[in-house]
Amino acid sequence: MKKIYFKAVFAAALMAVSLFSCNNKKTAAPEKEQPASSSATIAASAETVEYKNGNYMTDSFSMYADPNIWAYDGSASVTESGAMPCCLKMVTDRDFTTCGLNVYTSENSDGKSAQEVINAENSKDIVFTGTTATGKYTFYYYEWAVNDTLHCRYYLADFGDKYLCVYAESSNFGYVEGKIAEVLQSIKPA
Repeated sequence: MKKIYFKAVFAAALMAVSLFSCNNKKTAAPEKEQPASSSATIAASAETVEYKNGNYMTDSFSMYADPNIWAYDGSASVTESGAMPCCLKMVTDRDFTTCGLNVYTSENSDGKSAQEVINAENSKDIVFTGTTATGKYTFYYYEWAVNDTLHCRYYLADFGDKYLCVYAESSNFGYVEGKIAEVLQSIKPA
């Protein structure tokens, strides 16, 4: 099982590196990957990130990721060795379900709404688009398959004069969708 899991993680990481670009900032969450044909350039704003007892705080927002459900990895970044780009990883006892998240803000320099940016995405790699509404924000997303078991989603919401961005990857979005929505529901401006 470990050999298969390692191969899946390694293949997903190589695919992510080949499909997407990533520039890691030292004190900020890593920048998110975009499909190669992406019309949007959504770069992470340089922000300080603090995590303590489930409270994830940046210069722009804070959120609560229940430590019974989510484990924080502040060193997570896409590297040459293929490390996964998610700072929050779901703690699960199910071998078939994985989930990782990275939440960050980005400047809205072109004046487009989050919905316009997601709707403008026309990569052939996208398997579908959708919305996730919380009490405060509406996130628009698109999803693509990295391989037979791993899918990725890129969520975008309007956040004042910025975008609120979420990169998520999972082997079973049906199982984790509610857990992701809980984290997104907890986001508050700083």
